[in-house]
Amino acid sequence: GVIPIINENDPTCVHEIEATFGDNDKLSAMVASKIEADLLIMLSDIDGLYDKNPKRNPDAKLLSTVEEITPEIESFGGNPSSTKGTGGMRTKIEAAKICNMTGCFMVIANSAIENAILKILDGEQIGTLFLTKEDVHKNRIRWIILSKSSGKIVVDHGAKNAIEKKMSLLPSGVVDVTGNFERGDIIEIECDGYLFAKGITDYSSDELDIIKGLHTDKIVEVLGYKNYNHVIKQENIGIIN
Repeated sequence: GVIPIINENDPTCVHEIEATFGDNDKLSAMVASKIEADLLIMLSDIDGLYDKNPKRNPDAKLLSTVEEITPEIESFGGNPSSTKGTGGMRTKIEAAKICNMTGCFMVIANSAIENAILKILDGEQIGTLFLTKEDVHKNRIRWIILSKSSGKIVVDHGAKNAIEKKMSLLPSGVVDVTGNFERGDIIEIECDGYLFAKGITDYSSDELDIIKGLHTDKIVEVLGYKNYNHVIKQENIGIIN
């Protein structure tokens, strides 16, 4: 057999992958997602996720299990504007979020523990176990969510509710358009400054600037043609938890 070694630092060109990967923690989670792995084990120089930085706080407590990645859990990874996270945990928590949406469990453990991998596979309580959810995204939706975005649109609350109910996005719900993108590009979908979904657009940014806020029966009147009644089809939208 062959054991592949995948390292984010090795490519000769990093312009495109930096926006998608950025670090080996996230890269490992995306590989685990792609091959539909059941478990991702991250070995580090720290025992797992603590509620405080254990190097600075002797009373820091190790979390043995994380059932859900809440804002509080994310805060344990350190300030996003700082590179000084809790033992380099910020990127590992981001990786855990990817695993969570793909049905893959993740463990962070100390590499100094003898036979750490075998012990984890045997079910021993080592490090921090991040649980996963049952309703996981399909491969296509995972690809949409994890891919680099070409632009952004802002939608109103009615459109947001429709998207969350598994409905397509119509031009009447689009409030604003940011960036330059073409039909078929992946774009972010925001509401009230909150990114809640991404999708494959069926209209370019220039076209959306013209038809935003309009009913579908007005598209031909203002554009002279119509690609679709919708801006983004329901099956091309990935909701971000």
